[in-house]
Amino acid sequence: MKTYTQFFEDIEQRRKQFHQKRIEQIAAHKEKVAAFREAQKEKERRRKEKAQIKAELKKELQTEQHPVMEPEKYGAHNLAVSRRQQTQKSGLIRRAQQNYYSNQRKYQTAKNRNIANILKSEEDS
Repeated sequence: MKTYTQFFEDIEQRRKQFHQKRIEQIAAHKEKVAAFREAQKEKERRRKEKAQIKAELKKELQTEQHPVMEPEKYGAHNLAVSRRQQTQKSGLIRRAQQNYYSNQRKYQTAKNRNIANILKSEEDS
């Protein structure tokens, strides 16, 4: 049987071990959190960089495809040209949307017709 002092020393030793283990766990957790935050910062930095490059490319493509007209700089003629270009662009967009919806209606009609034929053939059999 252990004496009171031996028992107390064992308890103290275990407390020290648990304390040391807790300190190591806290340090490991801090390292993990720091690494995670660093990874998040790097991810955010890459996302911002990618968005900036995308915006620059989009701006370049817009200026290449549709040069910006500056009517106040070049007078009334360019204002008329700018308006005409905008009208043409709006017309193209409208026609593209009409074609899209027309194709969707044709697809849906054909799909409904096929379903009706399948149901009809099942009723006949």
